Amino acid sequence: MRGKNFLSTYLFQRNQTDEEYAGTIRGRRKMGLIQGVICLIVILVSLLWFLLAADETNQQFVFVVSGIIGTAVVMLIVGLLGMYKNGRLLRNREKLRKQRLEEIDERNQAICLRAATITLNVMSVVCTIGVLVAMFLNMVVAFTIFAFMIGQALLFLGLNWYLKRKL
Repeated sequence: MRGKNFLSTYLFQRNQTDEEYAGTIRGRRKMGLIQGVICLIVILVSLLWFLLAADETNQQFVFVVSGIIGTAVVMLIVGLLGMYKNGRLLRNREKLRKQRLEEIDERNQAICLRAATITLNVMSVVCTIGVLVAMFLNMVVAFTIFAFMIGQALLFLGLNWYLKRKL
C-alpha cells in the first residue's frame, strides 16, 4: 500500500486486511481533523474580516461573508461527524470488518459508479440549461457556469485517461 500514489490508493478498492482497512479509517480521521482545522481558520478569518471591514450599508459584503461562514460551519460539522463515526468504527472490530466488507463489495461499487454517472449527466444538463438562461440575464454568471462545465469535462477526461492506463 505504501508504494502506490495517493490517487490510485484513493480510487481503487482492493481486498484489504482488517489492519490495512483500520489504517485507511485512521487516514480518514486525519483528513477530518485537517478539514476541521481549515474550516476553523476560514471561520476565524471571515469573522475578523467582517469585524474589521464591516459596513452595514453594503448588503453584498454581509451576504458573501455570511455565506463563507455558513459553508465553513457546515463543513466543520460534517468533518466532526465523520471523525466521530470513524472513531467508533475503530473501537469496534466487528463493525470495522462489516464496513470493510460492505465497502469492497462489487455490488456496492457498481451502485456507486452508476450513481456517479447519473449525477454527472444530470449536472451537465443542468449546467447547460443554466448557461443558456444566464446568457440572457448576466454574462458573468454564464461564463462562471461555463468554466465549471469545462473543468468538469477536463476532470472527467483526465480521470478516464488515468483509469484506462491503470486498469
